[in-house]
Amino acid sequence: MSITNCPFRGTRDYFHSASLFGACLAHLRERGIEPTDIDFIFNKRVAVQADLTDDPVDGPLVAAFSFDGGKVSAIETNVPITRNEPYDEDGLAATFIPVDGGLEVDLGKTTNPFIDCVVAAFKAVLLKRDSTKKYVFARMKLQRIPNRKFSVLFSRPIGRFLEGSIQVDGVVVGQIYYGVWSSN
Repeated sequence: MSITNCPFRGTRDYFHSASLFGACLAHLRERGIEPTDIDFIFNKRVAVQADLTDDPVDGPLVAAFSFDGGKVSAIETNVPITRNEPYDEDGLAATFIPVDGGLEVDLGKTTNPFIDCVVAAFKAVLLKRDSTKKYVFARMKLQRIPNRKFSVLFSRPIGRFLEGSIQVDGVVVGQIYYGVWSSN
């Protein structure tokens, strides 16, 4: 088990999904694992650090990062998040190139990691479609993490969720899902 040490990002007062994805990825890479066939599900909004474990977990998870070689579970702790870091998601998204139905991201032209870029891109795509709603990350499935240019395109609504396609050179390598935030 390892406790995350992630900050709040920007003006948020909750653990950002991109931070948790990054923490899970770092947890694996520290052990020499480069995951493929990723299925990252963000289940619960929390304002505390998470405990990452490779062991089976009974009970509710903050998030689950499944991949071809196993699963990392994120469990809620009572360890507070004690720092903030600047984060301008809208400013990041403004640097991406509009394409039909979405945005193109060139990872070679940014210092931001893939997860920050894909989250910002799909949220911007959704806000362009309807800026009156507040969107929340729910899930991402990836064959592999792109390391160069990729596009994020709106695909379709699925029940309570909105699906986006993550593509490299026109080939789908993953999907990203957002819900519409409701305070209920």
